[in-house]
Amino acid sequence: MSLSEALDRNREDALEKVGSLLEINDEDKRLLTSVKEILRIHTKFVSRISDHVERPDVNVSLTIRCIARKTQESLGAIVTLVQEDQGYYGMALLRPMCEELIFARFIKTLPPDDANEYLRIKALTEILEGQKAQGEFFAKQQKRFLRNRPPEPKKLPTKTEHLPVQIKELRKKLRALGEKHGWVKKPRDRALPSVWYMAKATDSEDAYAFFYHAASSAVHANLHHLMRMVWGDATTGYFTVANRNFDTYYRKFVLVYGAWLAMEVMTEVQEEFPSEWPEEEDDAYGIWLAFLIEPAVRYCFPPIVTKEELEWQSP
Repeated sequence: MSLSEALDRNREDALEKVGSLLEINDEDKRLLTSVKEILRIHTKFVSRISDHVERPDVNVSLTIRCIARKTQESLGAIVTLVQEDQGYYGMALLRPMCEELIFARFIKTLPPDDANEYLRIKALTEILEGQKAQGEFFAKQQKRFLRNRPPEPKKLPTKTEHLPVQIKELRKKLRALGEKHGWVKKPRDRALPSVWYMAKATDSEDAYAFFYHAASSAVHANLHHLMRMVWGDATTGYFTVANRNFDTYYRKFVLVYGAWLAMEVMTEVQEEFPSEWPEEEDDAYGIWLAFLIEPAVRYCFPPIVTKEELEWQSP
């Protein structure tokens, strides 16, 4: 089958499915079907750039591949959670999707050699920081729980005395890169650029402000989200505490904005790997994106704060 024939077939199939969804007027099915179709196309693309990668090194190319795969799998997890009536827990996936979108944009702005050096130093620093945290934690817990029963030698935590020096040296290298490119300007500035810095450097402040506010509320102790769990009939005075009270809202939120973030990520990835994008899906992809995202933009929906919450009384 030629590219044009495949393009026509996929376009017609998408239009037929959209028509059927409009006829039954089922918003949940419309959203879920749209996201599944977007995910299907993303999966085809990500498989092409992620399977059988030859002798990978820590560099921009590999990092973009990893972000693409993680984004695709995160969207798949959101679909699964929604189907299991656990949409709330998909909220926590939106934050790393947003952060990795901004990170992908940022590393593409750096000169290739500096970007690759930054990624290698950053990866090693994070490994050593994790090793240090692990060693310190289990050393304390073994004293706490084992007391007079010392662990076997092979179970002793990794010694951490040498790690602070290594980490300090790596941070100096990161600082040198930061001074060169402007994300370190003062002596007390951290060596790593913050997500907010990366957002400003890539004109992503709108995504940062919206998705970080919405998603961070789900991964921190947040009273807005906790109080959503309390719902009932004020006339009886009885309420139920459960995330399922807002499940209809959460399933819409994570489907729409999970697909939105995934689309933005894949746009960045496609620039890095243009020849691997499934061109035969171009029209179908555009149809599903429009079917899902255009209503969200037009009606500013789903919102971060619902109209029901605006009716809450002040204490």
